[in-house]
Amino acid sequence: MALTKVDDKYNSIMPLLLDIAPQNALEGMLAVQMLGTHNLTMEMTKIALDVDQTVDGVNNNTNRVTKLMNTFKPQVETLQKHRNKVQHVNIEAGEQASVGNVRGERVLMGKMERTTPSATVFTWRKGKA
Repeated sequence: MALTKVDDKYNSIMPLLLDIAPQNALEGMLAVQMLGTHNLTMEMTKIALDVDQTVDGVNNNTNRVTKLMNTFKPQVETLQKHRNKVQHVNIEAGEQASVGNVRGERVLMGKMERTTPSATVFTWRKGKA
């Protein structure tokens, strides 16, 4: 069976999706939106740079590219905020606390793969600093 253009698009997206490494369904949906925004930005850029493109076509597509790029940044920020959110922690007088992300590696199909921060660890103890 021959590969289609749709197959090629899915095959080009999968490595990027794996690199983003969504940790849950919400991150997965956001990652797919980010990749869609990125791919559409690149397509509109390609159209704007076409040598046969009219001045209005260049302007319209450049405007679309700008809007898409302005959409991508908040998507990345939202993913970062979601991954780095901190639950409420009470630290009483005389206690110490430390906060940190846990990073790790996993082996997937014989290949070592890095993982993104998947847990936030809190430790505290009573006593002087």
